Amino acid sequence: MLACDFFDVDCAATLKRVYVFLVMEVGTRYAHILGTTTNPDSPWTTQQARNLLMELDDRASEFRFPGL
Repeated sequence: MLACDFFDVDCAATLKRVYVFLVMEVGTRYAHILGTTTNPDSPWTTQQARNLLMELDDRASEFRFPGL
């Protein structure tokens, strides 16, 4: 199972808030930091998810929605 979330970091050098998109493999507790941005919009988030699927390659079929 995969879990994903954003968390934010306030950068003291640039005085900007940076959002980090993190996905965790729950079973192994392996964390993937997919990217950082100051403006997380829908197209950016979708592209990061696509990049993760390409990175997982053959292992992507191991993950299922809970209850399915």
